[in-house]
Amino acid sequence: MSTATDTASTILATAARSGRNPVPTPTALAAAAALLDDLHATAARHGVDPADLHQGDHVLDALARAYGRQADDVDVDALALVREATRAAAQALDMETGALTVEAPVGHSAVCAYVTLGRLPQTPAWGPTGHSPLVLRLDREDWGGGKAGPWTWSLFALGAMGVVATIVAPPPSPEVAVEVGQIAARALSGTL
Repeated sequence: MSTATDTASTILATAARSGRNPVPTPTALAAAAALLDDLHATAARHGVDPADLHQGDHVLDALARAYGRQADDVDVDALALVREATRAAAQALDMETGALTVEAPVGHSAVCAYVTLGRLPQTPAWGPTGHSPLVLRLDREDWGGGKAGPWTWSLFALGAMGVVATIVAPPPSPEVAVEVGQIAARALSGTL
């Protein structure tokens, strides 16, 4: 049986090879590792080599969908959570929150809140010019008919099409916002 660290490494490596960009919070990664270990144990009981499963990114997808269903009934103050994530990112980078955000930093509505984070000297190139700031967003899609989709955390380059990272996270909460902020700090510092 593999260790949780081996399983977590497998999940991250498989997700990276998939060409998609899911980035799990530490809590989500631990849950995904436990789920994958359980799947491997079940496979072994049925005579299936766990190495033949190649389930790392699929486990993250399934977990993201489960978290989305769990978050349907969660009362979310998206703006407060984005601000908490920003504070956590600044703390992880040993900066003042105000020094990390750029002009007009926060936007929000009932289903979306975001903050634009400034670039650091070590921030990787992204966006149309390679110098785009990073936007940290918590939102839910409008599925029409008065139905909103699940809450989703993401990072994207301002002015660019596409997402730098979709964050797989448990339902939004202050604790999850801290983990998301730490991921944003890693993205800005070039260690994601």
